Amino acid sequence: MCLVVCPTGIDIREGANPWCIACGKCSDACTKQMDKENKKTLIGYWSENQISQKGSPIRWIRPRTVIYALFLTLTISAIGILLSSRVPLYLSVLPDRNIQPMLIQEGIVRNFYEVQMQNLTPKDRTLKFEIETSDLQGERKILVGGTEEATVQLKGNSEERYRLFIELKIAEQDSKKRSHDIKLKVIDIQDSEYSKSETVPFLLPVSISGWKIQNDERIVHGR
Repeated sequence: MCLVVCPTGIDIREGANPWCIACGKCSDACTKQMDKENKKTLIGYWSENQISQKGSPIRWIRPRTVIYALFLTLTISAIGILLSSRVPLYLSVLPDRNIQPMLIQEGIVRNFYEVQMQNLTPKDRTLKFEIETSDLQGERKILVGGTEEATVQLKGNSEERYRLFIELKIAEQDSKKRSHDIKLKVIDIQDSEYSKSETVPFLLPVSISGWKIQNDERIVHGR
């Protein structure tokens, strides 16, 4: 039957043939004919390795299988560790480019920020803002929406946006550098592990003499 259906007229029973176009008609015909006799097909697609090992028991545990299983276990473990240590809070802090830094009073500078937070848990949170900085050690104040209140209420599975005013007292030695990095932290009052932080620039206005002198010197030298 396999010889009859072959479009190239070869006898596949004699073995692999370079004229075979791998159409599979011989295999289908043989399978149907052998099924009528309740026997296995004589023609199929097998690799040389499968043919040479025909009749041998299948080796389920091989070096490659062990390596794949180990790699999969490590990958799943790493993903589990990352998910378990992930704080379910989204935080984005961007300087407000529409309002320039301003000098409120002697030595006190105010910067404006747009804060976006998303609570990824169903629990309501009471969050407070804190500032960390390595070079600015003067007095600091955080105002949310212009009020002297550094805490906000964030409902479960909700997203809120806030306008933040940050005021820092600038010492004379710090006024020579216009940009300072500060770390804004958001901490849950009842659960300190529920916290997130982001580093943002704190800029000094040109009206501060220390930076203005340096800026003027650059202009003079540039000419």
